[in-house]
Amino acid sequence: MEQQISTYYSRHCWATCAKKMGYSKDLISEALGHSFANRITEIYLDSFDQEVIDAMNEAVCSF
Repeated sequence: MEQQISTYYSRHCWATCAKKMGYSKDLISEALGHSFANRITEIYLDSFDQEVIDAMNEAVCSF
């Protein structure tokens, strides 16, 4: 029997793997397209470089 996997489930699994691999919640959040919880902090800090997010994605997908 073939089962479909929802995008919610696959994103949750990806985020869980990234967290277990030691990536920060902020980096995971940005990679998923979520905004930072603290908008004041966001004003002072630059967002993560896309290369860092790409490297994390490569690592998680090959886990």
